[in-house]
Amino acid sequence: ARAALAGHTAGSPHPARPDFAPAATTGPVPQRVTALLAPAPHPRAARWIAVLLACCAALSVTTGAVGAATFHHNVEVAQGEEPR
Repeated sequence: ARAALAGHTAGSPHPARPDFAPAATTGPVPQRVTALLAPAPHPRAARWIAVLLACCAALSVTTGAVGAATFHHNVEVAQGEEPR
């Protein structure tokens, strides 16, 4: 009981409180959340990177398909099924 009453002053019914308390939205965590939810600062760079990746993927698929067709043709030539 003494510990619970240690914070109370003899004359006041409420414990001492500060005159000013900051709002719950002014701390570092809400500011970080707001920054994370904000739009990206450079959307053009992201678009160009996406286009570049799509072009690389298309080039890779095309190269693989041409290579497979060439290999298949070479196998048929080696087996004597098709002329050179």
